[in-house]
Amino acid sequence: MVVFGGFDETRLNDVWELWWNPALAVEDPPSQPLLNTLRPPAPNPSRGTTRVSYALARPGSVQLGVYDVNGRLVRRLVDGERRAGTDTAVWDGLDESGARSGVGVYFVRLTGPGIRETRRLVVLK
Repeated sequence: MVVFGGFDETRLNDVWELWWNPALAVEDPPSQPLLNTLRPPAPNPSRGTTRVSYALARPGSVQLGVYDVNGRLVRRLVDGERRAGTDTAVWDGLDESGARSGVGVYFVRLTGPGIRETRRLVVLK
């Protein structure tokens, strides 16, 4: 753009040139797709409370439980509808009846929309 100006209409002695650069496009950073995953229990081995984190790519019915080496359910941590995203459940080392679980190897199993994963957990004295 060129602009003429000056003191009066007979003396247009000022000239300005104005340039516009194309607008800079700012893109959103690429988002990572949310994946179904069951993270390893922490701490592991455990002497008490254990955290179990998981992520769901879509909402749905979820079951998360602690099982003994014979495949018997020791404690149900999650059982119901959950939203997509990440969440954490806590196992306090107790079974379904409220008794302290023994020392040994346990398995944490997550079943949900598009996922069925198991992680090992060791409980120490």
